[in-house]
Amino acid sequence: MADTYNIESKVVIREFDEDRDVKVVGKLERNCEIGTTKKGLSIFTNIMSDPLSRIRFYPLRIMLVAELVESSELVGVVRGCIKSVQTSSGSLFKMGCIL
Repeated sequence: MADTYNIESKVVIREFDEDRDVKVVGKLERNCEIGTTKKGLSIFTNIMSDPLSRIRFYPLRIMLVAELVESSELVGVVRGCIKSVQTSSGSLFKMGCIL
């Protein structure tokens, strides 16, 4: 019988806590840079020490972090928002985005 991996006992998904997670999320994103140039610029380093910068001004937003249970190390981040969008025909609808 194959061993099963129970992710639920290893990782906790919780809401971002600005008081304790800002520095750690910044470090995590710098470690995951994609598309860096010789100048060291990428989509991830342009948060200017504010992990919520990409979603801060949306009325409906959330940022979640994945944390290892044993070591309390952050291993993932997801940002989401809901915004109103108008089509070229004038229709207005809500759109959800995961960043």
